Amino acid sequence: MSAGGSASALWSKVKTQSALALALGALQPFSVAFKVVREGGIPFVVVTASALAAKPLWHPEGVAQQPSNPLLRHEPALFVDNLSPTHKLLLNKFCVQPYHVLVCTRESHSQTEPLNEADLCATWRCVVELNGLGFYNFGIHSGRSQPHKHTQVIPLPFLPGQSATPLDDAIASVAASSAPDSLLRLPFFHFQHAICALPASLCHESHELAGQALHRAYGRLLEGIGAGLSPADAEGRLSYNVLLAKAWMMVVRRSAEAARGGALALNAVAFAGSVLVKNPQQLAMVEESGVLRLLHEVTVTV
Repeated sequence: MSAGGSASALWSKVKTQSALALALGALQPFSVAFKVVREGGIPFVVVTASALAAKPLWHPEGVAQQPSNPLLRHEPALFVDNLSPTHKLLLNKFCVQPYHVLVCTRESHSQTEPLNEADLCATWRCVVELNGLGFYNFGIHSGRSQPHKHTQVIPLPFLPGQSATPLDDAIASVAASSAPDSLLRLPFFHFQHAICALPASLCHESHELAGQALHRAYGRLLEGIGAGLSPADAEGRLSYNVLLAKAWMMVVRRSAEAARGGALALNAVAFAGSVLVKNPQQLAMVEESGVLRLLHEVTVTV
């Protein structure tokens, strides 16, 4: 199922709830401008969202006197569905891309925990049914903004006419020339990362079986960057991003949240080919420095 194809029940719920939340003022999307910056044959998409610079803090309604956890005590208008006994689906209140959703644990869990089978099962369902890109920010340098455990999914492609992501063709090319089931690395990513190709048949497996297979792949990918299935520590000695598309899964080890001495924050989606900036100055920074150089600044060199 894709945004332009036949609708799944979940996709229909996301669209219906988005329209309602927008009408109620609960959903606050940002106006954006797009620019394609080509580097190394990759059509990176740079998204300028100027209003992000003034993004307010997200406090759930009616709990101003308590510590804020808008993913546990969510605004009713942002709720899409319960995905499983352990996970629910919320709309991202401050969204740059339409239908950006959050796959949240229904009970209190920390973003310092590694992904488990249930997390991957719920996320995979959304990746498949929304034709999306899933991602997870682990550790203090990963770009996380909420402490409550959640993955995120955004529909693909970033721009009409592109491949699912700007990196899909490059990943497919590396996979085609590699041994089956081997960990893949992109030749232009000169930092610690690991990728595994996913079989097309995985989209037709039950969510539970897919979650099990993805968790095994996740463990292999962590080994590929010299990490393991352990919680993050307060010192930030281990931070990484997980990205999950229908055809591949990637883990990237992080050393910093922002490049250029803290001037440009880079989230997980940057490693799939879409860079978010807040003003013309940051856009100029991306064009002058190059996306790959900026990615290198926030990662761990090989």
